[in-house]
Amino acid sequence: MFRGLVNRPVLISMTVSAVSVLGLMALKRLPVSLVPEIDIPEAVVRISSPERSARDVYESLVNPLMLYLSQTQELTDITCTADDGRGRISMKFGYDADMGYVMMDIGERIDRAMYVWPRDEERPSVSRLSASDIPAFYIDVRLKPDFDEGMFAGMSSFVRNVVHRRLEQLPQVAMVDASGYLLQELRIVPDRDMLESAGITGDMLSMAIIEADVTLGGFSVRDGTCEYNVRYDASVKDREDVENVWLNVNGRGFRIKDLAQVREESRMVEGMVSSDGRRAVTLAVIKRADARMSDLKEAVSEVLHELEEEHPEMDFKVTRDQTGLLDYSIGNMTRNLLYGALFALLVIFLFMNNLFQALLVALSIPLSLLLSFLSFRLLGISLNILSLSGLVMGMGMMVDNSIVVLDSIAVHVRRGEQVSDACVSGTREVAAPMLSSVLTTCAMFLPLSLMSGTGGALFHDEAIAVAVTLFSSFAVAVIVIPVYCRAVYGADPAYALMRENAGSRAFGRVKEGYERILVRMLAGCRRTWTVPMAGITLGVVMFAIMEKEKLPPISRQDILLKVGWNEYLTAGENRSRCEELAASVSDILCEYTCMSGIQQFRLPQSGENQLNGATVYLKSVSPDMERAMEQRVSEYIGSRWPMAAYSFHTSGNVFDMLFPDDEPAITARLRKIDGSAPEPGELDALVAEISENVPWAVVPPVEWNRYVELTADPEIMSLYNITTGALASRIGGDGNRTVKTVSRGGTALPVVVNDGLDYAGAWREGFRMPAGDVSIPADVLLKERRKSDLKVIRSDSEGEYYPVSIDVPGRLAPGTVAAVERTVVESGKFRAGFSGSFFSGMELTRELCRILAVSVLLLYLILAAQFESLVQPVIVLSELVVDMAAALFVMWCCGISVNIMSMTGIIVMCGIVINDSILKVDTINRLRRAGGDLTGSVVAAGEMRFKTIVMTSLTTVLAMAPFLVRGDMGSDLQYPLSVAVMAGLVTGTAASVFLIPLEYRRICSR
Repeated sequence: MFRGLVNRPVLISMTVSAVSVLGLMALKRLPVSLVPEIDIPEAVVRISSPERSARDVYESLVNPLMLYLSQTQELTDITCTADDGRGRISMKFGYDADMGYVMMDIGERIDRAMYVWPRDEERPSVSRLSASDIPAFYIDVRLKPDFDEGMFAGMSSFVRNVVHRRLEQLPQVAMVDASGYLLQELRIVPDRDMLESAGITGDMLSMAIIEADVTLGGFSVRDGTCEYNVRYDASVKDREDVENVWLNVNGRGFRIKDLAQVREESRMVEGMVSSDGRRAVTLAVIKRADARMSDLKEAVSEVLHELEEEHPEMDFKVTRDQTGLLDYSIGNMTRNLLYGALFALLVIFLFMNNLFQALLVALSIPLSLLLSFLSFRLLGISLNILSLSGLVMGMGMMVDNSIVVLDSIAVHVRRGEQVSDACVSGTREVAAPMLSSVLTTCAMFLPLSLMSGTGGALFHDEAIAVAVTLFSSFAVAVIVIPVYCRAVYGADPAYALMRENAGSRAFGRVKEGYERILVRMLAGCRRTWTVPMAGITLGVVMFAIMEKEKLPPISRQDILLKVGWNEYLTAGENRSRCEELAASVSDILCEYTCMSGIQQFRLPQSGENQLNGATVYLKSVSPDMERAMEQRVSEYIGSRWPMAAYSFHTSGNVFDMLFPDDEPAITARLRKIDGSAPEPGELDALVAEISENVPWAVVPPVEWNRYVELTADPEIMSLYNITTGALASRIGGDGNRTVKTVSRGGTALPVVVNDGLDYAGAWREGFRMPAGDVSIPADVLLKERRKSDLKVIRSDSEGEYYPVSIDVPGRLAPGTVAAVERTVVESGKFRAGFSGSFFSGMELTRELCRILAVSVLLLYLILAAQFESLVQPVIVLSELVVDMAAALFVMWCCGISVNIMSMTGIIVMCGIVINDSILKVDTINRLRRAGGDLTGSVVAAGEMRFKTIVMTSLTTVLAMAPFLVRGDMGSDLQYPLSVAVMAGLVTGTAASVFLIPLEYRRICSR
């Protein structure tokens, strides 16, 4: 096969040209995203009941519904939360679950639950979590500073009816989620004097509107030979219809507008959005899964530019922009790719000392990349920080195969063969070990895609990218390089470029020194087994003392502050506190957005708050100021509002959603042994005792909801014929009743009737309840008790629990868990379960260790098949323990923890580092089969492959060197991986040139 290809340079050139064109076309059409597009097997059921307390929401709505949903197919975990006015059920499923079927199953179970659901309650909404539902960016729409905020209502209506729709019409936009609208309503405010004189109540006004809103279905009438369709429509459709509704009282007719004012007003505000101190409407723009992020940003920018020109009073500001993060990360990854290629070319030129040979090897880089891009397109892989990192890791290995082929051809030319024959025999000689090296490297990478959950799906792209790159470079090395060698050098074996070239004199002296050292070591060294044993010991010690976490630290410039004030605040006061908080760090703050109170977002990914809580987006002037900003905000909240509970979170990009790193290290789930709800006194005492027993950690206090419970005396009520409904309406009503909705300009307006009476706080004002000819004082009917209940009620499949979150370093986690468990057991009333990032990180580490063991087993099987020996693979694998120990030691010195990226780096390193050893063992075997003695073959193989091993190791190390510069998400994620790979490769190079020959001689001499 090789001889036929070498003699057909035109065919190969045309094939290369075709692949290059197709690769360029594929590159232009590849989707670009921050991380791979993967499904998240989670669903959220949200319940809304504004009038209910947290306990009532949990007992009446959430818990009964959870009983139905807990039997959903493929369900792995279910958790519930309930607070005042709303509930949430989060459901997680197996990663292989068919989410389309699962969503249908959830819908059917909710339908069955509706038979026991309170009749007046709204049906729960179900949403499926998806990485594609994370907003690409937010747009804060606000009035410019020189315009009065009184115009906000008009601006809000314009944004809702025009801006929102224009953005959703873009082909790159899946949907636009929004919050901050100032909604309107038609309020009917009666003239109290008119009502009293006519004997009319507010209920009469409400019933008149309801009864006037009638629409009959169509029916037919016959008139001779003709038949007509008739429809009766007396519906109340707009403001004018409401004003002209008639009611008859004691034989007198009145219209609504004669008795009351019908005016359009703003609804009561429960939440606000402000941007840099100005009230705003925020729009969360969600990208279609098949759209390119750059196209989305360009299309949205054009729309916003047009709107700014048409409406100069408005200001459109893009915040929380993932496209900037994507551009920055992808740009840095691409730049690192180019730097790695330049470094590799520099090494090649210095060692080969010839421009043409360097260019010939350099040709393999663009060809391999274009072939890889074409494969990406065919396999449906996008360009993201993980697939690009796979290309960068493969960069050094791209040129390795070409270097090995050129070196092998040069060896055959020096033996006196013609160039055309040397191209065939030299390529054939190294093709098998090169293919084995590619397979062993893939054997280390591909098991990463077998990780459970989103981790396996996430690193699928990286594993496939490395495999595609390696096979592409192998194809280029064995097909293209020999053809062009023969085409350029012809049949002249004396051509200077094909003569032995050991590089500079300095490298020649290094090579001679290596040969002398190797001969001496072969003559005197007997206990080579001590090196792997020392590696095992060092590796175990390093692994035991290093921190364990899920992800490495990532540079961030922005954070989300979520705060609950533990006080009942108006929306305006909530906003004022957020503004004050932002002002406390204004000197290091670049921009901020405050979302105070309940938000209007439809998707949970966009953001949601409690009524007396807020989410504040803070962006510092530089990434190094983020920690300082967190500390100053914490100190300000502690001094200004000590009752407030707060936490810091990531700003919510796709990677954060897949691998959230704001989970506390330990969460103790406290439950009553008898399954009842915890009493305030006993839970406070237990949490305080836990805090005393773990003085090295901060244990947050229990968040309680303080409320007043009113109970009525049923005997007195029955005596005076007072109904429960009448009393409840008198106590808690606000005098407003929504009777229907009408339309104005495509917007639905609720019609609200106010009966003209002031109900607010009536039970505190000593009101009297009418009962026939007398009235009963409030203190006779009602009794008041002050009580407490949990602010947020949580439960899972085991029942209700209270979470105690404790954030401690990994080394203190085991002691913290033991102390908490001991305290809970001693209480005698509670039991505890544990979760948190410490446990998930440990499980992730164990899974990666299992993957490493599987990968090493695959390596052994591949090597045993290649060498036709069960012993020789042990020689190659013996260096892995040394390389892994060295990588762990360097990581520990650099302050890098054991995390998913550093462990991936170790797995990657194991696949790369043994390639040189495979080539060396294969060369020794060939020399021995040719009749050489054991020691002579070992020394000769070391001399033949020394330059190739050093060159290939240097190209791979330098190709990854740019990742040592941190500062963006892509580089921060790849930094621990790069350190692990580079440390292991440097150690592995030394092991390949010294340890492998010694191990081979010791084992094969028996």
